[in-house]
This record gives sequence, structure tokens and C-alpha cells, in this order.
Amino acid sequence: MKINGIMLLHHLQKYFNIQYADVTRNIFVKTPVFYNVFFEMEEHIVLVQPDDLEKCVSRVKNAILICISPPAEIPSHSGNDMIVLDDLLSESMAFNLLIYIKDAFNEWEAKMNEILNKRLDFQSMIEVISDFMDTSVALMAPDFRYIAYTVSSQKLIDMVDSHNYLPLHLAGDLLNQAEYRDLEKYKEAFVYTHAETVVYKNIFYEERFVGRLSLLVDEYTDVEYAEAVFDYAGVYLESLYRQNSSFENAVYNRQKLHCFLEDIYAGKPVDREAFYQTMLENQSRLDDHWYIALMVSGTENDAIYSASYICSQLEDLIPGSFCVIMEGKIIMLYNESLYRRKAGNPAGLQAAMERIADQFAVYVFVSRMFSDISHLENITAAVNQAQFVLESAMSRPDKIKEKIYQLFDEYALEFLMKKGMADFRIDQICHPAVLKLQEYDTIHETSFSWTLYTYVKEKYNAVAAARALYIHRSSFINRMDRIRELVDLDLDDLDNRLYIALSYRLIYGPD
Repeated sequence: MKINGIMLLHHLQKYFNIQYADVTRNIFVKTPVFYNVFFEMEEHIVLVQPDDLEKCVSRVKNAILICISPPAEIPSHSGNDMIVLDDLLSESMAFNLLIYIKDAFNEWEAKMNEILNKRLDFQSMIEVISDFMDTSVALMAPDFRYIAYTVSSQKLIDMVDSHNYLPLHLAGDLLNQAEYRDLEKYKEAFVYTHAETVVYKNIFYEERFVGRLSLLVDEYTDVEYAEAVFDYAGVYLESLYRQNSSFENAVYNRQKLHCFLEDIYAGKPVDREAFYQTMLENQSRLDDHWYIALMVSGTENDAIYSASYICSQLEDLIPGSFCVIMEGKIIMLYNESLYRRKAGNPAGLQAAMERIADQFAVYVFVSRMFSDISHLENITAAVNQAQFVLESAMSRPDKIKEKIYQLFDEYALEFLMKKGMADFRIDQICHPAVLKLQEYDTIHETSFSWTLYTYVKEKYNAVAAARALYIHRSSFINRMDRIRELVDLDLDDLDNRLYIALSYRLIYGPD
């Protein structure tokens, strides 16, 4: 990682006496090198002898110059940071210590990257930041809830209540400070003094203030160093927040949901309220729309990828998807509404699924869309729909080779013919066009569904249907045109006409 002069100076002071230091936040450097006129040394820590310091300043820019012993005079060094050591050291000793310091920063960065890659929680990140700074740090949400803090921080533990919130009198005291809300706009780490002096670093998500990293200042605190480290660590906290879209532990919440889904699919009793609360923790809403997809290997031999690997990739590639493995099949519950909110491409979900099916060499069998996830029978019905598609499609090699992504609506008539309603509700089995017209009529107080039903009853005779509806034939034709605008309606297809007729029979019963 690149470090700046403030970060470097803090650690150099542990090993050397410093005669002179002029360092900033603005120059970031990589590895240490010895001054040499033949090499490019921009963005490096440049070790230089006192006799070469003036020449080095004139030739090197955007670097941290470290003079290993005091020169006769400190030259002007615009465009560079400069540190002069007060000890008479060999270049090799100074170089080795700089390598040691740089390695410590690299190891710190590697630990933060590991937390990101493993999708660990904010507490893990706070502990890594705290260990590197040798002091206690905390992360707080805008509502004064402490998301994570160093376990060893007794002073902070004494300040928060049993739910990790700042007590009311302390929160109110802060809010009464006229400038407190203005602090949310600061992009770089800063110092704020009220009852205590604190180093803060604001955390942003999509340009919105979502939290704050903090450190209580005491007599031992190197404030400038704390600000520099916070600026760097803040990037990782924002990345971790971006992975989860919240401060909640996405991995833990997802694992909880996996356990619930496994029980639901296995027919075990599940606490509905606890399940719904877990759905909320996974960023779902009551009015979201859902599907179930079953996946099986599309190869004749063993699957190219393991099922567990495919599950992990699906959950990363498709926001709102939750995958478990049951009886050799991948069952994916996916939230189309959450996908739209996160991916911003509502039309691209099926295309994305088809690409994934092709990439992982799997067949995908998808239920009808459903809502109200808190009613567990909706999930069970969707699993049964997807299972019927799987069984029907896999029994016909020509059908399965034709398309790797199969929808229940393509098989719903076949289900009705073979099994009747079974355990499905009307909205889970009837023709989607009929259901959509009924919903539209309820909202807009129209009669399009009854118009189509009458047309079906009158054997698709426009004159007879108009007469039965007591309207003029031209009015009937206008209604049918409007119906075709609202729904996908192919009345030239025999199966489609049969499906519509059966759907109306289920809805209205026999005449």
C-alpha cells in the first residue's frame, strides 16, 4: 500500500530521533529506495545522504525524502515531504527499518482486504484498525448506535446502553450543538471537541452520510497520524458497507435465512415472524416480488462446477438471490424487487439468469412470480411449480435442449390437465393474462376480464359477445384492443384458448 509522510513519521519516531520533519497528507509513496541520479524516484521513500540532499531536492518530486543525518542547511523542498534523522546511521540500517515499517502497513492492508474478500463483519474490521493503531476505535451509525467498537475499550463500554446506543442525555447534548450536523459533510478525517476531543472519519455510501469512525483523544494520541490512518481505513469501511448496503452482517443474515429456507423446503415447522424478520434483515420488503428457481446439471456426466460453488457465485452475481442445496438440486429463492433496486436493470434479470445457466452448464426451472413472503405456503407452492417444470421438461429431451431456462407459465396448462388445481390457489395456476385483467379491473373499476370471459363463452364471436354485453360491436372491438394492450394475448393458439377457458371455469365455475 502507499503511505503518506504523516503515517511514516509516526513510526519512524519509534526508532529514530528526528531533527526536522515537514510532512503532509498529500504525498503518498511506495517502497524505500536509495537516491540515485539514474532512476525514477517519484512516489518513493528516498534515502539520501546530507551531501546529496540539495541535488536530490532539485531532481525528485512527489516523494518523501529522508536524510539519514543532519545536513549543514535544510534546502527548500517544495513538492516533496522531508524528514531529517538526528542519528548517525548507516544507510542499510535506515533502509531495513523503513522496509520493516512498510511491511507492517502492507500486512495491515492485507488483513483489511481479507475481511472484505471473506465478507466478514464490521467488528472484525474495527479490531484490525484498532490493533494497528494501538488504541480503541469505534464505528457509529447516524442514529447514535454503535455498530462495532474495540472490545477492550472500557470507557466506551461504560458510555453505551444495553443496545449499544449512546444514552439519550449524551445524544441530546451532541444534537444541541449547532455545528454537530454540519460535521456530516466532511470527507477527510477531522478533530471535534465538545465534552471530549475526538478524531472522526465520516463514512459515505452513494454520497450519503451513513456512519462515523471515531477515536477518543488522550495525552498519548498522535492526532495527525490517527487522521491519516482513518482516511485510509475509511475506504475499506465504505467498501464493506457497499457490499452489504447496510451495517448489518450480510453473511450472518444470509446464513440465518439459509437455515430457515432449508426447513421450509423440508416441510419442517418454521416461526413465521422470525422468518419474516430475517427477510427484513436481508433487505427484503413485504411488497417485494419473488420467484423460486430449481437448477440441475446440464451435463450428462458430473457437474462441471460443484453445487456449493454455483450457489456462492449466484448470490454474488444476482442481488436478492438466496441459494440452498436440497436432494442434489440447487433451490434459489430470488427477490426480483431487490434485484431491481440494486442492479437497476429490471429487464435484464431473465437475460442474466440465462447467461448464468449457460456459464455454469445448468438447466433452470422457474416458478410463477409470487408476493407476501411471510406466508410460507407461497414459497411451498412456488417450489412445487418449479419442480413440475423440471420433471416435465427433463422427460422431453427435445424440449430441454431447446431452452435451458424454462418457466412455469409455459407448463401451467399441462399441470391443469394432469393434476387439476392440486394444492394451488387460483392466482398460482390460472392464466397470467386473466389474473392481470382481474387485478386491473379491481383497481380501475373496469370490466375487461368479464369482456374477455364473455368473448370466450360466445365462442370468440364478436357480434354475439357484444350482444351479451349489451354494447355496440365497435365498443366491444375497442375493449378487445385495450385488453391486448394490457396483456399478452394470443387467441390464435389452441392451447392458449384452452388455458384461458379453464382459468375462467376455475374462477367463475360452471354457468
